[in-house]
Amino acid sequence: MGFQRQRMTAGLAVAAVVSLAAAPAFAAACCVSASVFGIGRLLPWEPAAFGVMSSYANSTGRYDSEGVYRAFPAGYREAEWRTDLWGMARISEKWQAFGRVPWVVGFRTAEGAGDHTGQGLGDLQLGARWDTLLPGELHRWPALAFTATVTTPTSTRAEQAKDLLGADATGRGAWVMGLAVAIEKAWMPWFARVEGGLTVPLAFERSDTQESQRYGMGLQAGLSGGVELKPDKLVLALQLLADREAATLVNGVAQPDTTAVGGTAALALSWKFAFSWTLMGNVATDAPGTWLGARNRPERWAGTLGLRYGM
Repeated sequence: MGFQRQRMTAGLAVAAVVSLAAAPAFAAACCVSASVFGIGRLLPWEPAAFGVMSSYANSTGRYDSEGVYRAFPAGYREAEWRTDLWGMARISEKWQAFGRVPWVVGFRTAEGAGDHTGQGLGDLQLGARWDTLLPGELHRWPALAFTATVTTPTSTRAEQAKDLLGADATGRGAWVMGLAVAIEKAWMPWFARVEGGLTVPLAFERSDTQESQRYGMGLQAGLSGGVELKPDKLVLALQLLADREAATLVNGVAQPDTTAVGGTAALALSWKFAFSWTLMGNVATDAPGTWLGARNRPERWAGTLGLRYGM
């Protein structure tokens, strides 16, 4: 989910004007969490929105297949700078479509090998969201939304990398189908959201061995909440994510010690400094994975800045 979360809401522009005048509670409920994490969601009066997010993540070590944390040795470094261009558009009152295009720059350093840098296109993602119940639509009921995504294999996989240290690997390079559900409730100025997701990767042929490989199915769960510090302007939020990925299959056979478990915590701030413009930022860490029995995952510290324009 990670990240990489797509959250959107709906409402026609004319209806939004009416709701702003006649139902301020609905407007507040719809907007408090609209652009805190990920690309966010459309505000009721917006037919479309687009923006950019840029994040830098530095890995300090890795959890092995037994769940033991192994710090990187002195002189070794792994880092990544990722920039996503994204956009979303309204299809109807309760349906929206979105997409994102990532560009990834990788940094690797190893003693005796020097500094290595690689870059390239990441895995493009397209998706759609159905708001079964809009935020604030029914006073006593939480909002309910479903999201479907398709991730395309446009990145360079690890075995396709040409750099000695793999700095030019930019993604997993596989088709992935995703389905997620989110339940959200606002008690102004607070909000809380629970979400869950399922990802189903498709098989691909490895370029080095010509074997068929398929990453394991993934399960994601998230809990987030926040408070509106300044009405319609400033929101502070905390997000906790957990995920599990089943074993990787090679030629249909599950590979031992490839099941992955991880967790992430993020603290985010969203500032709507003009009617159409929002500045977003967060800091995140994979350290909570320790409490979840993390396996086969890196431990990273990351920071993200984003800019959003709503039409």
